[in-house]
This record gives sequence, structure tokens and C-alpha cells, in this order.
Amino acid sequence: MAEEGEFLQSVGKFLCYTLECNYNTGRSVNPIPVACHDNGRASPPPPPAFPSRYTVELFEQVGRAVAVAALDMAECNPWPRIVLSEHSCLSNLRAWMLRHVRGMKGASGGPRRRGGARTPPRTST
Repeated sequence: MAEEGEFLQSVGKFLCYTLECNYNTGRSVNPIPVACHDNGRASPPPPPAFPSRYTVELFEQVGRAVAVAALDMAECNPWPRIVLSEHSCLSNLRAWMLRHVRGMKGASGGPRRRGGARTPPRTST
């Protein structure tokens, strides 16, 4: 199994993203904050207690959610969700993500080495 980001580094594409998921069911369902100023039109219903099996419709919902997230990141969503989330604004969300990613790097157990196995040093006899 490839390590995280290995493919993107090998093809030189750092602005590409992949969605990795189990094709059967998810382990958890994250709550989605209601949309601001939508009068209930754009807000999804609350998630079920147990994650449902992935279906074509569920993958379509993932696509729509990614599009909504892109609108939020570009700050051009007429019904932004970030305003009513725990972060309250895009700069707070970015700061949280930065802290989260930096925390993940510290928990990985040290820096990753690049390249193949090292050859042992020569001994003089």
C-alpha cells in the first residue's frame, strides 16, 4: 500500500486531491452545520445514527458536498455553512486545519526518509 501523498509526489501534482473511503460503509458520519440565511432550503437532514451503505446517491451527495465546500473556500457561497460551524469564519477554519496537520506530523514518529535502503558503511580491513 502506498504512503499518503506518495502518488502525488511521483507525478509532480501537488494540487490534486483524492478521496479515500471504504466502498461498503463509513465508520462515522460528521454533522453538517445548517446553512446561513437559507430558511431550511439548503440544509441537509440530520445524519442517521448508523452510517448507511454507500450507494450511487450517497456518492452524488459527496460530490455536492465537495462543491459546497469549494464555494465556501472561495467565499462565494450564498448560504455559507462556516458561519454557523464551530469555526465561525474561514480564517478560524484554516488556523484549526494548520494546527491539526502540524499535530499529525508530530504524531507520525519522526521524519520520513526519502530514497531506498542505505548501503552499509565500508569497513577497512
